[in-house]
Amino acid sequence: MQKDDDEEEEADIDGAVNEIRDICSTLPGFEHCDKDDAMEWLDVDSNDAGYQILTDQEIADMLNDEDTDTIGSDGDDAENETEETGPRHSEAFVAAETLMSWLEKQNESSHTQLILLKRIKDLAAKKRTTTAVQKPIRHFF
Repeated sequence: MQKDDDEEEEADIDGAVNEIRDICSTLPGFEHCDKDDAMEWLDVDSNDAGYQILTDQEIADMLNDEDTDTIGSDGDDAENETEETGPRHSEAFVAAETLMSWLEKQNESSHTQLILLKRIKDLAAKKRTTTAVQKPIRHFF
């Protein structure tokens, strides 16, 4: 019974991959789209964990740890450190998303440019989810 379910699921996945490949091959600039490309696109989407949900205890522990870290410091060091290391992953994701929506509206843009930008946005999203931590509520005030 389990073997039949696994075979059926694999057939569904192969069907979806073939459908994506067929659709992409009709687009200008994607005539050489193959099964590996379609699988890569599906894998990128499957790795998106979304926002991390923390329990009340985890939030309290995080706040307590943050309070002990900031005792005796003026808080400016953390801001300067962020500026020196560059934008955070979430900021890069938002910037790529904004750029992508702008580029879609430009007559000079090509599908290849959009796909390249989509890959950059996906990389930022992947890095964002691996380092995502729920911010304390006082951060928003």
